[in-house]
Amino acid sequence: MDIINKKTIYSCFPQKFHNDIDSLYERYSFNVVCENNNGYEINIGWEKILIPYRIYLDEKEFTHIDHLSPRQQQIIHCILTRNHDGFVRQKHLKKIMPIQEIRSAVYILHLIGDYVEQILLDIYDNLDFKSIDLLKQVIAFNSLFYDQVIKSRVSNYWYCYHRRHCRQEDYVGVKILAQLQ
Repeated sequence: MDIINKKTIYSCFPQKFHNDIDSLYERYSFNVVCENNNGYEINIGWEKILIPYRIYLDEKEFTHIDHLSPRQQQIIHCILTRNHDGFVRQKHLKKIMPIQEIRSAVYILHLIGDYVEQILLDIYDNLDFKSIDLLKQVIAFNSLFYDQVIKSRVSNYWYCYHRRHCRQEDYVGVKILAQLQ
């Protein structure tokens, strides 16, 4: 396990967010722990960011964030969608759905490959035209990641956890992938 420093958080967002990250570090301790070599490099247009697979961060530190700018709130919600606790991931997913900006789409794309069915149901229930369009933009820049990681996880999680009670085409993860074709 590694402690995540400010430089690592910088790598999770486009460069134009670094001033907001600096402001957040002035207010919060960000005692974030991440597994070693834990993340995926994602392209957002012409810039690459690194999305951690799982982080260990106490959500309680961020219970009162209404006074923050919308962008700073978005940063916190996006980071917490990578939390080790599925309930925390789901709670903060709801704060960034429906998708309004590409930075959220990147984090939501990761959650499409999550094993928690309630998270997938929340994504599916909030897919609108704009959300689908933004997700497709992220996929266009990251087709290898989408094909080899996200699609594979959806298929594997259906096979491991849901095949006994649900046909593959009825599994919510598969339904989301169909919306993104």
